[in-house]
Amino acid sequence: MLKKCLKSVLFWLIFLPAFYTLSGFIILPWWAQTKLPILLQEKLGLSISIEKVLFNPFTFELHVNNLALHDTKGSSVISLEHLYVNYEPTSLFKKEFFIKSLLLDKPFVDLKIDTNGNLALLNIFPKSSSDDNTTTHDNSLAMPFIIEHVEIQNAQSTFTDERPSIPFKFDIGPINYTVNNLSFYKDDLSIHALKVMFQSEEKISIASSASFEPLKFYGELNIVHLPLSSFWKYVLPTIPITLTQGELSLRVPFSIDLSKEKPLVSLEKASASLDSVRLVDNENKTVIEVPSFNLETIDFDLQTSNTSN
Repeated sequence: MLKKCLKSVLFWLIFLPAFYTLSGFIILPWWAQTKLPILLQEKLGLSISIEKVLFNPFTFELHVNNLALHDTKGSSVISLEHLYVNYEPTSLFKKEFFIKSLLLDKPFVDLKIDTNGNLALLNIFPKSSSDDNTTTHDNSLAMPFIIEHVEIQNAQSTFTDERPSIPFKFDIGPINYTVNNLSFYKDDLSIHALKVMFQSEEKISIASSASFEPLKFYGELNIVHLPLSSFWKYVLPTIPITLTQGELSLRVPFSIDLSKEKPLVSLEKASASLDSVRLVDNENKTVIEVPSFNLETIDFDLQTSNTSN
């Protein structure tokens, strides 16, 4: 009898770890790669494709390669070359959902507006036959959600508008974005850094701190020598003059508090400058030329609606 019990215990001691290992390394990635897209298509109408999924059941690290989300016409509108997630399961003992690291490498978003004015990104969901929805949703978090480190590397986006007679197209990126201590605990601050490049040069950057409970943002926006001529004809197509050159630079320290009944928005000692501005008429004759125009120490308070410089 004792020998039989020992054999049973030995069997389960071998079988359970082997089954767990097999499920984590092989079965779960296979299901996510082959069955999850079908399930999302059937339940939500989402069309996705996944090239490869890897999961380590001992370190709880997930790798997803070449993930793509398609619109109803089958075109890829969102894609991702590599997704990495490092989850910390022991945090459940502290009643937290803790992700140590979240990395998105080379994501791409296609911001295309067709000739009818429809944004392709909104076509990832099929149109519902009924708009009635009486289901109520509880938006509260079951447990605190924390991501220690988030990083988006080499993101790209293309904005295309096919409505003008000459379609407008503008490439954005690479875009790099990092967040540290993304937490929903009360008064916890997360640190954000965003850098956006146009034409192989860094043009926009944001460094900020944010809390979600209460909802507050502090930081500084910087725009350096942004070429305005790239947007002139698209934004002001009916103006009979053309901006052939001109650069915008901004430095905007900001404070935003959305936890109050009335939003508190203030800018302190912001600055703006326009450089090398040249406007020409239809005959390419100079109409306006401004070598440099600067505004310094701009202060703004939304609550009092006061602006000063």
